[in-house]
Amino acid sequence: MHYVVSSVCDHSKTPILFLHHYVGSIATWERVLTRFEADDTCVYAVDQRGHGLSSIPDSSDTARFAFERFAEDAIAFLDAMEIEAAVFAGNSMSGLISQIAALTYPERVSGLVLIGTGKNGAFTNLLGFNDLIQAQEPIDHTFAALLLPTSSSPDADVPQEFIEENIDRAAAVPADIWKEVFQEIINVGDLEPQLPNITVPTVIVWGQDDGVWDVQEQLAMNTHIAGSTLLIRDRVGHFVQWDDPAFLTRVVQELVADIDAARAPGCEFTYLAADQVGQQGASVTVTGFTASQTSESRPGQGQRISIFNSNNQLLARTNGAGDNGTLYGLAVVDGVPYAIGTRFRTGAVTLFTPDDRPGGIKDMGLRQYQEICGEPVPDLHAAVGVDGIITQMDLHQRSHACFLPTVVR
Repeated sequence: MHYVVSSVCDHSKTPILFLHHYVGSIATWERVLTRFEADDTCVYAVDQRGHGLSSIPDSSDTARFAFERFAEDAIAFLDAMEIEAAVFAGNSMSGLISQIAALTYPERVSGLVLIGTGKNGAFTNLLGFNDLIQAQEPIDHTFAALLLPTSSSPDADVPQEFIEENIDRAAAVPADIWKEVFQEIINVGDLEPQLPNITVPTVIVWGQDDGVWDVQEQLAMNTHIAGSTLLIRDRVGHFVQWDDPAFLTRVVQELVADIDAARAPGCEFTYLAADQVGQQGASVTVTGFTASQTSESRPGQGQRISIFNSNNQLLARTNGAGDNGTLYGLAVVDGVPYAIGTRFRTGAVTLFTPDDRPGGIKDMGLRQYQEICGEPVPDLHAAVGVDGIITQMDLHQRSHACFLPTVVR
């Protein structure tokens, strides 16, 4: 697979993989890639199978351009580059490929930038394009020169030599690949039922002059991909990277910065309001995780503490007097949730976190505090309240921004 990579790479940052549009190539990203030259993020762009300078799969393989194959290629490329995960930035057909990659290989996709794309390969406008392309003879430079510039907004200031270069690259793609790949776009169908399974940070970028996928497709993706952001740009067409490369570069850079900040070592935490402590249904949310307090169905067993992920899937729940307790807050340390609470029987401060069993919970106590937080356990300051229970928890903040409640009893 032919590719380019930025000359300066800080491998501690989340890398970016740019995937081009239909009959496109690395050349489509030229106006974006030059803007990353002052950035030390590792930026990759590839010519996908059958495009640009990459090899053409044997025609005897009837599924050679199935979009699952394109997604497999992207993951194989990450493997070859020894990249654990990357932000996938896909334009047009590669927005579909990027969504398929995030659904099929979620651990390899750090985030998505979906550019001038949609959720439905069989969208009405695309069916019309497919009819045009399948009937076209010949598919040559003249046809490419008619088709590609329509993907740029007439109001955009795009250098003519840049457009000509991209036309030349598209015209070099064999006619059978034009036809096969477009048919595979249609074959993807509608991904909408699967979109709720995409959980990575996602930005959807769409130009108001896009004549391929319409705004309803963008709104649907925004609705069904939880936490996604939709950015609509005026005087921009289907090829956002052509029409407003500075804007698109900034969008990708900001997403990478947010992802890196979220995975940076440290701890984020929130405590329940005092009047919520011990109340059934009380809950607290931190960076996509939620801890909640619910009553135990059996008398004398205390209250349960449950931990959920951003899809409201149960990760852990206490299930008996020995590990039930009172919820006071939630901390997330390096992506792992810890419910801050007290044990039902003893009132001792502890950290509840998911274990390896489905729905199972682990009572950490304070034994592993130093391992989790990277600092010694601070002294506990205790006093006995008139009612004999914990009435206040103060935050003991340390240099590593970790946590430990100060107990007043």
